Amino acid sequence: MAAEAAPRRPERGARLRAAVSTIFWAVVVFSALHAAIRLFRVQGISMLPAYRSGDLLVVLRRPLWSGQPRPGQVVVLHPPIPSRVEFVKRVVATGGEVVAMQQGRVYVNGRPLTPAYCRACGRASFAPYRVPAGSVFVLGDNRPVSEDSRFFGPVPDGAVSGLVIARLPLPQF
Repeated sequence: MAAEAAPRRPERGARLRAAVSTIFWAVVVFSALHAAIRLFRVQGISMLPAYRSGDLLVVLRRPLWSGQPRPGQVVVLHPPIPSRVEFVKRVVATGGEVVAMQQGRVYVNGRPLTPAYCRACGRASFAPYRVPAGSVFVLGDNRPVSEDSRFFGPVPDGAVSGLVIARLPLPQF
């Protein structure tokens, strides 16, 4: 009867190469993800009911997301006012479009914005305004408390730092 051979253990050098390779590829994948996306924590209630203060958003960074933001998309931006924080707002109109508000209802090119994206839209009004080329007009979903394009004007495309692609659910206590 032949004796069974014990399974061979990989040589120490092979195990070390495998560990280094695993670490290398983990760093490559992490770096690629970090270059493509970032996490953004919502501060304030201007985007209720879609996002509440403390929500963690997954944001696709601008260099990897080309083109102009489209109406309905939620973006992270550097507001054109002195602020130490970035804002998260919804794009309602882009360059060349005319936006207006009557009694809290938003109109783009004379048509009501549908969906309205807000539950409590308020009663604010402003005259028709043509959004300059290369800019977007943004509003918070909770318009009565939102500091947005109604106050600081259109936002240049270059001030938009990313596109919100997901919200990570947080436990409610």
